[in-house]
Amino acid sequence: MTRELENIVERAAILSRSGILRVDLDELLRAHEREAIESALHNSSGRVSGPGGAAERLGIPASTPESRIKRLGIDKFGYRSRVGKIQVVALG
Repeated sequence: MTRELENIVERAAILSRSGILRVDLDELLRAHEREAIESALHNSSGRVSGPGGAAERLGIPASTPESRIKRLGIDKFGYRSRVGKIQVVALG
């Protein structure tokens, strides 16, 4: 992930017209954080804590992604696996 951030900053510096790079670092870091959490949720089928959960995948305590999920407005339930759930279909 660090290399990705370096690439973004390098590209922005190259494309800057004035030779001065102004970066809203908070927004950039928030977007990077959201991407990492959403990727971990996707790979853990929406599980935040426990074995194979997003927190374990990110290498952080389970309380950390929980608070950041709330702060960033991420719907962790949208990442839950649909495998094994029964779907009822009305026949005509």
